[in-house]
Amino acid sequence: MQTNLSSELFTQHPIAWTLILSFLIGLMYAMRAIKKEKDVFIENPTLVEFGPYILKTPGWWSITSTTDSSIRFERTDTRYDWYAEFFLSDLTHESDVIEEFKEEIHKRSLLFDEDAGVIHQPLSMKKEALEHSDIARVEGTATQNGIERVYFDAMLAFDRDLNKRIWAESKSSVLNGLVEGPYFEYVIQNLKRI
Repeated sequence: MQTNLSSELFTQHPIAWTLILSFLIGLMYAMRAIKKEKDVFIENPTLVEFGPYILKTPGWWSITSTTDSSIRFERTDTRYDWYAEFFLSDLTHESDVIEEFKEEIHKRSLLFDEDAGVIHQPLSMKKEALEHSDIARVEGTATQNGIERVYFDAMLAFDRDLNKRIWAESKSSVLNGLVEGPYFEYVIQNLKRI
């Protein structure tokens, strides 16, 4: 099969080629902006006080509800199906962080995919405010209430120094979880004390 690419192809359809070229330039601009988004966030996070802690959040996370013991973030600048919520309470009893974490997952009617629902106790989170805490975490795709596919990321920490229990969760559609997931992870890994 022989192809003849002549200049006529480009000159006969200038509007089509202009649209294609504009689309490609716009796509390159968007890719560059997304790549820089994380660097901008790390250099200039929004600091949010939450009990005795400070959350370093992205500037595009909007607080949509807050109480003394909870705070909820959503993206109000887009139509993302995503939220992150943080709950704070006093530690009232000695319990196992893994068992209590499983209870929280059960309350939310989540069934994780076989390869995604491993509850682990990450050492990488034992820094800053959570250095001496018991921590459990899971992230991945799951089915909620037997029908809804979600991306769920959660952490439970028992801060024994301050006698606090911190539950943090991020829930979204599967694709949106891949977008906001790294930012949620950064927020929970960099929790600071006031």
